[in-house]
Amino acid sequence: SYCGHSPREVGESSVLHRSGVRTKETVNWIMGKTGKPDSAADPKGDSSDNQKPKDKGKKKSSKPKDGSTADAEKEQKEAPKAEGMISQCTDLILQLILSHLEHAHLFRSQRVSTKWRANVQHCISKADSVRIRHSFPKSLDDDVFRHIVTKKYNSSLIREVALHSVPHVTDKVCRHIAEFLPSVTVVDLFHVCNISDKGLRSLGSLPLRSLRVSHAPMITEKGIRSFFDRIGPSLTSLDISNCVSIDMDDLAEVIRGKAPALERLDLSRCYGLSDAAIAPLASISSLKELRLCWMKRVSAQGLVGLVSSDQAETSPSASLILLDLTGSAANDDVMTLLPKKFPKLKTLKLGYCGGIKPAGLENIKLLKHLRTLHLEYTRLDDATLRSFESLKHLRCLSIAGTEELRDKAISKFRAQSAANVADYFLGKPKPNV
Repeated sequence: SYCGHSPREVGESSVLHRSGVRTKETVNWIMGKTGKPDSAADPKGDSSDNQKPKDKGKKKSSKPKDGSTADAEKEQKEAPKAEGMISQCTDLILQLILSHLEHAHLFRSQRVSTKWRANVQHCISKADSVRIRHSFPKSLDDDVFRHIVTKKYNSSLIREVALHSVPHVTDKVCRHIAEFLPSVTVVDLFHVCNISDKGLRSLGSLPLRSLRVSHAPMITEKGIRSFFDRIGPSLTSLDISNCVSIDMDDLAEVIRGKAPALERLDLSRCYGLSDAAIAPLASISSLKELRLCWMKRVSAQGLVGLVSSDQAETSPSASLILLDLTGSAANDDVMTLLPKKFPKLKTLKLGYCGGIKPAGLENIKLLKHLRTLHLEYTRLDDATLRSFESLKHLRCLSIAGTEELRDKAISKFRAQSAANVADYFLGKPKPNV
């Protein structure tokens, strides 16, 4: 670390000191300009060598222990310069390394040297995404973002924009993305709380395939409708989780009409949505992944409407392969209908669903294609766990916090399904994001 200075700047400075060692001589030796410094001063000054007077005009000679002075001098002449491993890398290798850095660190690495600066600028000019996370300086705002995307990047190559936990950006950023990055197909705005309906409407003019706008409390039903009025049919993924102000009962109807190819939908913690909005979601025939975690206003009756076949489309929704109902009001009635409505499920998450009794959990054995099952803090018991032995494709099972389940039953199940289930999560589960 050079404290914000480049190695060249530090090497040419003769006034910086660290622990009594002259920085100029030490850094020049590290950079391969000179040989190793003869000696370093003791910062405490209590060494016996420091107590003896030194002859400033005479150069102190050090003789090798074996006495081979000539061989040592010859070896020192033939030895290569002491350069670091990074400095020996070609530009191509260095660019490959730098391309894996987050863009905040990529901008900072320009300070290392002139060579690094040139390679960083090359990586930025060839980048196809803009990823700025919370590690970027807090001074990032709308004007700084505009300068970055217009002056640093080749806007015609950018296909993805990701802003995570950047608190000072507003709707202007969305307008800048739509204006200066017209080819963007993926926009990821995570925990960007100052985005409102106007910003969301601006993003509707892009040819988006995937959009995430989470933790945006200022987005309302008006913004969702204006976005879908402008978006094209290419949208396949939509994440509006933690947008607590959205309240629209005809959300499924809007999605079917404006985004017929939608495959992934995340409405977790959208506390404004009720049973009337959730029940018709099963009629979206293209949907493959549906997340409905911690929905406060969605009752068990609303979930029964989601999994029942008493709708306009009575055929099973065979396309759905992931269903996340963590923290929901699901009960035994929901579990009875679920295998009939979604027979092709591969991932099912029912953590913290205390309303499902062991008899209701036994219906999970009918999901023959199930590969991942989350049952954290549910009422799973020994007999229900034994019924899961028929799930031949099960690979991941999370049963943390199941108080009614005994260790003996867990051990027996692991012995019976050792060839199938590879991952067990028996401890405290990770928080659902």
